[in-house]
Amino acid sequence: MEKNHALAYQCIVLCFFLLASICLATETRMGSMGGVGFYARDNSNVFYFPGTIFRYSNQVVTELRAKNIDSRYTAGAHVPLDENTILGIYLNRPLNMPGLATDNTKVDRTTNIIFGTKALGGMSMALGLSIGMDKYSEETGSAETKESAMYLAFSGGVSNEKMDVGFLFEIPSAKWELEKKSEKWGGVGIGFNARYFISQSEKLQIVPLVTFYLQPTSYKYDSGISGTSNDEVNYSQLNLGLGLGLNYHFNEKNLVVLAVEGIGISQNSRNQKEGDKTVDRLTTLPGLYMGVESQINKWFTGRLGAAQVFQSMHHSRKPNFGQENSSTTYQSQFKLTLGLGLNFGKFLLDASVNEGLLFDGPNVISGSTEPLAKRISITFNY
Repeated sequence: MEKNHALAYQCIVLCFFLLASICLATETRMGSMGGVGFYARDNSNVFYFPGTIFRYSNQVVTELRAKNIDSRYTAGAHVPLDENTILGIYLNRPLNMPGLATDNTKVDRTTNIIFGTKALGGMSMALGLSIGMDKYSEETGSAETKESAMYLAFSGGVSNEKMDVGFLFEIPSAKWELEKKSEKWGGVGIGFNARYFISQSEKLQIVPLVTFYLQPTSYKYDSGISGTSNDEVNYSQLNLGLGLGLNYHFNEKNLVVLAVEGIGISQNSRNQKEGDKTVDRLTTLPGLYMGVESQINKWFTGRLGAAQVFQSMHHSRKPNFGQENSSTTYQSQFKLTLGLGLNFGKFLLDASVNEGLLFDGPNVISGSTEPLAKRISITFNY
């Protein structure tokens, strides 16, 4: 199981090297607007700001993140129980935590429940529960192998017209046992997100944003042999983001969102007992994001987005004996995104458009096998 966690650690680091931490919140609409998801209001925000669920009552939401891959699809519904309470249920929501795996178990999807209620002063409050689990057992002669993995998380938030605050507390764990031998991995994670909408005029809003996430975990191996030292590795994952956004509404049909991620830090550390200590840190300083949305007519909406991030990647390794080695590299990344929204009565289809088709044309013209959309969201408002 130790080799699994070494690979998991590398995967986590790679994920942070590909994207700035603030961009990770978006679904199709926000993703096609350059990744400005935390700076604009959208129904995908309910997982990070649970109190916003009242803004999107009477909705059924489906997320199709990859073509013909059911495991990447999510379906959810927001159901008002009465005027002051609402229930949200989401099935098959992806979970990107590679450590939640053994040889025969894996937790990469969860079921989510959100319960919201209205309070005094126009405030709304909500609590959320996320759960995913997997188990495996095998008997070979007199020996029995047991494996299990579980993810449990509690979230909460308060919101009003100007403010959104969200909290997260999670408990991931994985375990492998064979006779007296055992391997265990687990810990806790805490998260905090906050944003404030400051209205400068009827058209302009300034949106300061703070995001924070910390997850310390540990891996322990017990050989089951008396007098033999056990292996132990401590991990730590830290995300921190500070940003400022501008929402400019030209009118009811046109929106421009500009955002600056003043600083974004994603750091992973690995400290092995009587072994090496490694630190990988990705620093975004700054990240620039832009999104445009225009309702062209009552059934068609166009979207355009762009993002450019300037990043430094730092790696250090300190062996148990010897000198510490470190390296730092710098890079700049740019991405352009296109999207569209189609409104059919109570159904809204959002698509992230494959920009390559603008150059090649559809299959009947160029023979291109690229799909029209990279990902799709469908919302039913009832």
